[in-house]
Amino acid sequence: MIDIGDGKGTFRPVESDIMIEFKNDGTVLTNSFVCDPYGKDSISTGNFNLDDSTITTNCNNPNFATIRFELKNQFLILNFNSNEGHSKKFKKMN
Repeated sequence: MIDIGDGKGTFRPVESDIMIEFKNDGTVLTNSFVCDPYGKDSISTGNFNLDDSTITTNCNNPNFATIRFELKNQFLILNFNSNEGHSKKFKKMN
């Protein structure tokens, strides 16, 4: 989802192979954290904190160094720091 600031942004369905796994030891594994949405710099690990609902990455871009997350209706929503309201929504797999 991208929102221009008026609060009317909506998620659009996409086909994707992106997977995110939250491990018991506080790490996050993924095949796709993108550190720059317009570049190819990506990482595959990070750490999460349930107390403040954040994922900390090793991205150099401060907008992607800390990602806020929330669980809503069996969906994981990642909220990136952005003026445009950049978020990604994931459906839980078995």
